[in-house]
Amino acid sequence: MHKKSIQVAAAAIINASGEVLIAKRPDDKHQGGKWEFPGGKIEQGETVQAALTRELYEELAIQVITANPLIKITYEYPEKVVQLDVWQVTAFSGDPVGNEGQAIKWVAKTKLSDYQFPPANRPILQALLLPDHYLISGGFTDQADCLRRVQTAIASGIQLIQLRATDKPIPLGLVKALAEYCYQTNVKLLIKQSSCSRETYNLEGVCGVHLTATELMDCNEAAIAQYQEQGWLVAASCHNAEEIAKANALAVDFITLSPIQPTASHSEQPSLGWEKAQHLINLAQCPIYCLGGLDASDVKQAKQIGGQGVAGISQFWPS
Repeated sequence: MHKKSIQVAAAAIINASGEVLIAKRPDDKHQGGKWEFPGGKIEQGETVQAALTRELYEELAIQVITANPLIKITYEYPEKVVQLDVWQVTAFSGDPVGNEGQAIKWVAKTKLSDYQFPPANRPILQALLLPDHYLISGGFTDQADCLRRVQTAIASGIQLIQLRATDKPIPLGLVKALAEYCYQTNVKLLIKQSSCSRETYNLEGVCGVHLTATELMDCNEAAIAQYQEQGWLVAASCHNAEEIAKANALAVDFITLSPIQPTASHSEQPSLGWEKAQHLINLAQCPIYCLGGLDASDVKQAKQIGGQGVAGISQFWPS
């Protein structure tokens, strides 16, 4: 049976304190009693921005001043398919009120997990917690050099780091040193799966694991659950629709998509370009970082096509 498809414009409204506004769904509606991000159905012939402006005025009595794309999600419930186009509203006029009798609440981003949301909202929660830049470590001479580079990167504003080593296992002492520093500075540190040892799991400051595309395709739900049950993020490298479909099936927390542009390190691999990247991003059920031949100036372009931001090695790894 063909399921009804509904297009919805939703807003993650951020106040001056960095809190997010959430609203409670009426008990008699689909997913009733759960919290959600305000918004509503996009009417025929209406743009997403127009729908968002209309819905937020009707529901909350506020006028949107500044809004930027956050994430697009298509989620299939047993009874219908919901296409969510989510925008981050960072400036608005008026004081939000529950115009339709709904309960509303300002919540710190880190406390959103304390509330029950519809399943389709899970990627939105993750997108709100992830930064615009994802640093992948490059070459270094020794532990002191690696730590120095990481400290420099964090001082420049980096908040999410993947520690990788292509030709040798990462020494546990190095992981411990980086984990401790990242914990002290509230930075998320992920380790390549092949470098995760039993000792790594117990290190305070290690927040997740990053799978290669090969590891992703060989992985199963039980392995992902093992990581996520201990509170780790699970990320994965993707290059095509098949790998993105596997990432969706495993419900990973975010992915990198590459190569967007030609790179010297992978000159033999055809680049996707922005148009094809947008098509692939639309298939994903989680935040996506664009990777390959990009720098910080490409964050805006990545966001415009539905990405979380930009990942990089050479452009972000300090010299």
